[in-house]
Amino acid sequence: MDSDFAPYLEALNIEADDLHLDGKLMGRQHQYVPTVKAALSMDILSIVSGFFLMIAIPIIYKTGCLTTHWRWFSFTFTTMAYCTFTGLGTTVVTAIVNIIKSGTAQDKYNVIVTSNSSNMGMTWCAFALSVLMMFMAMYGWYHFYKNGAVQQKKMDEEMNLGSTSRSEDGESQIIKESLVQGSAEEIKKQ
Repeated sequence: MDSDFAPYLEALNIEADDLHLDGKLMGRQHQYVPTVKAALSMDILSIVSGFFLMIAIPIIYKTGCLTTHWRWFSFTFTTMAYCTFTGLGTTVVTAIVNIIKSGTAQDKYNVIVTSNSSNMGMTWCAFALSVLMMFMAMYGWYHFYKNGAVQQKKMDEEMNLGSTSRSEDGESQIIKESLVQGSAEEIKKQ
């Protein structure tokens, strides 16, 4: 047996055939086995999306490459995915602990199941920070959209003013030319 408990099991002369568990916790295996797999998959997805964000944020900071709505969408989507995976991973771990607590309490094995408070605090803190980061990304996208709309409106106004002043210049030029021609004709007539 390759385990940290091997010396204790050998000292107590306990073998694999001597261990037998029964009770309601064993009947809940269909609940906690998939939740452990779900917790692991959410944690892996959280790590992957967090890795992409660790690479993306310095690049964005250095280059300022968030210049289109598509880039803002992809950045905001990645932060939302990170937030979702972190939150689901933490929630699933909490559910696992509660399933095991209720099963061991009903079976009266005198086993106390607790979650590591520092570990749970760190995971919930990571979730809270990811929510904050998601809202910051959404605000940045909104600010980009708002500034883009204002700049587009200014450009449209400048284009309209420019075309109006050009047309006014053109009209005044035509009037000037007609006045010059009219005065030239009057001079010829005299």
